[in-house]
Amino acid sequence: MNLQDVYEIAFGISIFEMLFNFTTFIKLALLLLKEGKSKEANALMKELMRIPKVTRKGINGLRKKLEELSISEPTQKELKELIKEMSKFKDKEVPEQLKGLEDLSKKYHRRIEIWHDRIHTELGNIIITQPYLDGNLNSEKLLKGIEHYFESTTWGNMQAIEKEDLQDFRTCYLNKAWTPAAIMVMRVIESSVRKYYFDLTGKKKTQWWKITDELMKNPKADKNLIKELDDLRKNVRNPLSHPELRMDSNEVEKAFLHAVIVLPKIYD
Repeated sequence: MNLQDVYEIAFGISIFEMLFNFTTFIKLALLLLKEGKSKEANALMKELMRIPKVTRKGINGLRKKLEELSISEPTQKELKELIKEMSKFKDKEVPEQLKGLEDLSKKYHRRIEIWHDRIHTELGNIIITQPYLDGNLNSEKLLKGIEHYFESTTWGNMQAIEKEDLQDFRTCYLNKAWTPAAIMVMRVIESSVRKYYFDLTGKKKTQWWKITDELMKNPKADKNLIKELDDLRKNVRNPLSHPELRMDSNEVEKAFLHAVIVLPKIYD
């Protein structure tokens, strides 16, 4: 959930308030006319004429967001019913639309209060976090998606589990979960090490140190790459296996940037 979601929900709820008070607005316009304040009445009516379209858009947008957020089915069902009723007069002339909204305002007056309170309560259980964008990693790429750190060929050739782990790294990093973020990076590196070994030898092996030891003796292997991979094993992956170690943001960023460098050497 992001700030745009919050805005759209707030906008949708404000539409409730508008619909809730619609009859009052109509009465106010009539009262202004009765008192000879035609200029003020016309200005109010002009604004009221915008309401039907805004209301449909706002409530439908709210319904979609609430559906994404798994807000209770009764609320979603009732909102769909309201939108269905509103759609009956959407192609009518503006006066008929206003009359239709006035009728709906009277009909749903009490239910709007209930919806408002119910949605307010349910949204109160959703935690919104501010992503960490003050580090040394490119925040624009992070927000767009972790795949933007890699060329399309590299990303396209990665295994599905590695892509999932990189997505999890992004989630952990943006939420300042440094140690879990580092663990996800090392999972990706270890998986790619196994893939590199299999591509060169046609064999499967799971122990990282045995793989790098054997590959250092393989004439087909890139010795500089193997050394980089083994350094990551010794300096990052192995220490992470001990519960007393905690990583900070700088260490996580270095580990990830190492991955950005070595993965293309394996997958391009």
